Amino acid sequence: MEAFSFGVPAVGTDVGGIPEMIHEGTGFLLGANPTAAEIAAAIAAYADATAAKKTALRSNARQLWRNSFYDKANHTRFVTELEKL
Repeated sequence: MEAFSFGVPAVGTDVGGIPEMIHEGTGFLLGANPTAAEIAAAIAAYADATAAKKTALRSNARQLWRNSFYDKANHTRFVTELEKL
């Protein structure tokens, strides 16, 4: 989440809640136990991506964070839901 808050795409493994954040639009999701070669390939895929693809990944990562994980917005939504009770 911290990387996404700065618009930095990520490489992560398919465990726990990671797939909720990391997918082809925001970074590179690897299997649960990736090899060093798979990790290197994901990093190389980003390095070799076009400028447009890199921009899209950055923008999508930041937008996902803002829509789903930004604490100020989440606190406001939480309080609004509590007030409805």
